[in-house]
Formats: sequence, C-alpha cells, structure tokens
Amino acid sequence: MYLAKNRLLVAFALALALLTLVGSGLVAAQQQPPPKVVVIDPGHGGSESGGAHYNAKTKQYDLLEKDVNLRVAQRLAARLQAAGYVAILTRNTDTQVNVAHLDLNGNKKIDVDDDLQARVDLANSNHAAIFVSLHHDSRSYDPTANFTTVYYCADRPFAAQSAQLAASLAAAFAAEWQQQGWAIPVQPISPDDVLKKPGGHLYLLGPKNWRVPRPSTMPGALAEPLFLTNEYASSLIRQPGFYDAEADAYFHGIVSYFNTVK
Repeated sequence: MYLAKNRLLVAFALALALLTLVGSGLVAAQQQPPPKVVVIDPGHGGSESGGAHYNAKTKQYDLLEKDVNLRVAQRLAARLQAAGYVAILTRNTDTQVNVAHLDLNGNKKIDVDDDLQARVDLANSNHAAIFVSLHHDSRSYDPTANFTTVYYCADRPFAAQSAQLAASLAAAFAAEWQQQGWAIPVQPISPDDVLKKPGGHLYLLGPKNWRVPRPSTMPGALAEPLFLTNEYASSLIRQPGFYDAEADAYFHGIVSYFNTVK
C-alpha cells in the first residue's frame, strides 16, 4: 500500500513537472519577438531599365540594371526567409511597383515619382525594420569607374541606425569581394546628399519632398555594389555564382546589422 501510494505521488510529481516545463515553453514561445521584416527593393523595373552594359562587339546592351537587381534581390530574399526573417520584395518580376498606375504623390500626374512612393509605401505599410534598395551603378562617360558604394540619409531621426546598416553592408561587400578574389574597392559609406539630387537626398531614403511626400519610417540604405559600365566589373556578373555571391554579401551585412543594434 505504501509503495503504491509512493508511486502515485512520484507519478503525480513527474506529471506536474512536465506540465510546468511545457507551460514554460509555451510562455517562452509566446514571448519571443516577432521576426524582423526586411523590405528589399530591386531598383527600377518595367520601362525603367536603369543603367546598362553596352557590348561594343554586338552593338547591343547585354546587361540591364533592372534585371541584375532583381536576380540578386530574389536570392537575398530566399536567404533571409530561410534564416527566419520576413523578406518582402517591392517587385518580384520585371515590372514597376506602381502596377495600378495611381497618382500616389498627389501631383495629378502618374510617373516614376509615383513608383518611388509605391516602394516607400510598401515598406511603411509592412512595418519594415529596415529598407534596403539594390542597385548597380553606371558611368558611361567614365568606364574606368570601379568601386562599391553604400549610401544612407543623415537627415532622418534614425540616421545613426541607417549609417550602421550602410556600414554593415559595406563591410560585408569588402569581405565577400576579398573571398571571391574580385578587385572591387569598397568606398567608405556615404551620406546621400553628396549625390546632389534635386531634393538633396535619394528619394527612397530621404525626408519628405515633393516627389515622395510620405517618407520611409525606418532605417535604410541604398547600395551600388559595382559598375555595369566597367568591363572588369561587368564581366564578373557573367561568372557562375555571381548572383549568389552578391546576395550572400547583402545577407551577411543585414544579419550583422541586426546583431549590432539588438
């Protein structure tokens, strides 16, 4: 009788301990912060081709920036999703983002400015933690130009975080280029006002302006990893694994940023 009662007490204690552990696990799971939302913006798209590489032999443009941007962005999104982030592309096909052709900035005409606003609106409506715009530079008047630059806006309340994001991306590009053996110098991160845009800033990153009246509400950066107009840099794109390598650099830069600011 005593043994039977003892066994019942032990069984009850074990069951209670198990329930406590399970309950603790459920509470811990409920207390886990939601995954970070990263909005990835493959620049240009549709009728907006962006920069391009001109093949002097075929006398044709054989690399369009909009296509290169999208291929890298798709690979980056897959890596982020696999790592537990929520990755949202502003576009996933060769199209503009403002597919409904709406007057999003209220100036009574529909143009590329509305497409810029559509990208920012998408990041804002999804409460993105960061906004990363993917581009590739071009300089037809100077085909010797060959470097990586990452821009951020210093004229925002979250300028310090944007600068950290830009720095993390730049460091990741430098590490990836070195690992690949690619001779692409990485410039120090740069505030976007050095570009002397009409509004003073890159419209995707800057404060309220006449082109984008609803500015982004989160830290952001815009990267130009290489020049399509540089023969050496553009030749790298044709190498097997280029898109994966560049996506890896973006991925490591983003993860490094979140590890730094958490």
